Amino acid sequence: IAEKIRSKIQNHRFEINNMSIYITASFGITELGPEDNEFRTGIYQNVDKALYKAKNEKKNCVVVYE
Repeated sequence: IAEKIRSKIQNHRFEINNMSIYITASFGITELGPEDNEFRTGIYQNVDKALYKAKNEKKNCVVVYE
């Protein structure tokens, strides 16, 4: 799902002040299992690490925290 969203953003032409621009997006994702509490701090830390890796190392991509 994240990759589909990223691709749609990348391929969409935005019109701003009579200018056409293209943007990119990076996503960090992690797994949330039934035993995990959605407010558990570790989940947010993991997805934050994945996002920073995506932004700093690759850009315009989806990184899964493992």
